[in-house]
Amino acid sequence: MPFTLAHPAVVLPLVRRPFVPGALVAGAMAPDLPYFLGAAGIASTRAGDWYGVFLNATETHGPLGLLLNLPFALALTAGWWLVRRPIAALVGFTPATDDRPRARFLGWLLISAVIGIATHLIWDALTFTRLLQNLSTAVGLAVIAVYLWRHRRPSQTGAHRLGGGLRWVVIGVLVAAPVLGAVVQLPADYRAVRTIEVVDYDHPQTVDDGNGNTSTSYPTTTADAPLSAVLEGVLTGAAKRAGAAFAVALGLYAVAWQLVSRRTGSSTDQPAPAPH
Repeated sequence: MPFTLAHPAVVLPLVRRPFVPGALVAGAMAPDLPYFLGAAGIASTRAGDWYGVFLNATETHGPLGLLLNLPFALALTAGWWLVRRPIAALVGFTPATDDRPRARFLGWLLISAVIGIATHLIWDALTFTRLLQNLSTAVGLAVIAVYLWRHRRPSQTGAHRLGGGLRWVVIGVLVAAPVLGAVVQLPADYRAVRTIEVVDYDHPQTVDDGNGNTSTSYPTTTADAPLSAVLEGVLTGAAKRAGAAFAVALGLYAVAWQLVSRRTGSSTDQPAPAPH
């Protein structure tokens, strides 16, 4: 399937009123969240777990995807609202706010989240071959890069910004976390995918079990996996761990920034309207 971070490319034309941009982007990535939760060690452990359906990527990409992914989309949106001001402090700009009545804002928040989820499910359904998945991922990432470049903001002198030394420490941690997360299990990933089991269906082996019953098995051999399969397996695991590690690092930074800002009083100017 296409890479998670490429999916927001589809909703970029809708990043305007009346939609809620954060919810659009969150919805576009929500169906893949079980992959990253699994990489972080969060998974259903028993078949009867009531929450197991939410942690199963097959279910979140299935017919009930719009419903199952809505809590994920809302959680990701809330997470974005938590980190947006700390991120703004890193790059030096003042986040925009939404001055719509709260009821109207919440309505469009839900609509935006559902639209984002739908774009993800449709994109995955249409890219049913590996070539289409890889090509659409490349196009999606390129579209996002161009969009971010065209909509970049110059640093604002009035914005609250981290000091130079601390800023680079935070950036270093945010870069190092996904790198370490990606490489820490690479040897294990390689060992898990470097070989495949080949079943010889042309030479069945039938055994008489007695009482007129027979059982048939097929001989198997172990062979080297194709290079493309090895690369895909290794990179997929690395990407999941990198995403999970970055999310944890960003969340910790955001919490620390919020606590320090409240203690120093630098967040008292936080506007009342809802964030985007």
